Amino acid sequence: MANRLFAVVMVVYLILDVLLTPFAGIETRTLAELTPQTGYATLGLLFIGLILIIASLVSVGIGPRRASILAIVGALLYFPAFLADYTGQFSTATASTTIASLEIVQALVAIVTIILALQFRRQSARSM
Repeated sequence: MANRLFAVVMVVYLILDVLLTPFAGIETRTLAELTPQTGYATLGLLFIGLILIIASLVSVGIGPRRASILAIVGALLYFPAFLADYTGQFSTATASTTIASLEIVQALVAIVTIILALQFRRQSARSM
């Protein structure tokens, strides 16, 4: 049951992450509007976090302890971009209301992902 909930939350995280990219068509800001210092750096962290969440989702059944660590680090890497966007350091253009709302939901899902990953890690340690 914990495996399934953990996996579902990570899938929701991935969906929200994709919705926050220009590929989904909701994000209207372009790469040219990113700030040179923090914009590109936080975008890189965001994509590294996305890759770690995908790796975590793949490894849930194989190595639960590894999956939980990857999920925690991946979810934590969302917050620099979130904070940079809300402080105006991510882009020269402001985020649309839809993107701002999705970013808040994504932050909440990232927190839930971290909490579930910690619980999943404890449960997998007990079963060993």
